[in-house]
Amino acid sequence: PFAAGPSKRDPKMLYWMGMRDGAGERGEGRVESIACFTGHRPSRRMRFDPGSPQGAALRDRVHQAVRLLCLERGVRVFLCGMAAGFDLFAARCMLELRCAGQIPQETCLVAVLPYPDHGADVPNGWQHVYDEVLQHCQDQCIVSPRKSAAAFRRRNDYMTARADYVLAYWNHDPRTGTGQTVRMAHERERVVLNLYDL
Repeated sequence: PFAAGPSKRDPKMLYWMGMRDGAGERGEGRVESIACFTGHRPSRRMRFDPGSPQGAALRDRVHQAVRLLCLERGVRVFLCGMAAGFDLFAARCMLELRCAGQIPQETCLVAVLPYPDHGADVPNGWQHVYDEVLQHCQDQCIVSPRKSAAAFRRRNDYMTARADYVLAYWNHDPRTGTGQTVRMAHERERVVLNLYDL
């Protein structure tokens, strides 16, 4: 249902390819800005269902934030950690806006996977969303050779090392993976937009 967007591994994506070579951390000659998504997994309190009133309201907030980042802050790459819940929810919102022509067509989505075959561990009900989002990513990066707690930390570190902006849905619990990512972002003095507070 989404427009194709930029071709996968487009040679024009020099700023992103530089990142793949390990030279793309924030402030190293890049012109385009980068953002990443981080947020909670689905729960009884928030199922991230765009058909529910709560999900529809969050979808509107994500749309507004992504438009602001693209049109006013020059973001052209979104990094997605591909976790069920807010990660995939926000990635679909970004793809919706690109398909509708509300953000530049050259805006890229990049999957940052904690380990190979990460998709096999996606919960029931989210597999089709995972596959759809991955299909429309312009690139993907695998940060660890195998599944482990360290792999998730490496993914979070990878994204916050490269992102200028962090679009979050965080309930302020520091014990969560989202809390870890937000803490890393603050330590690196990144701009964090927490939609949970809006």
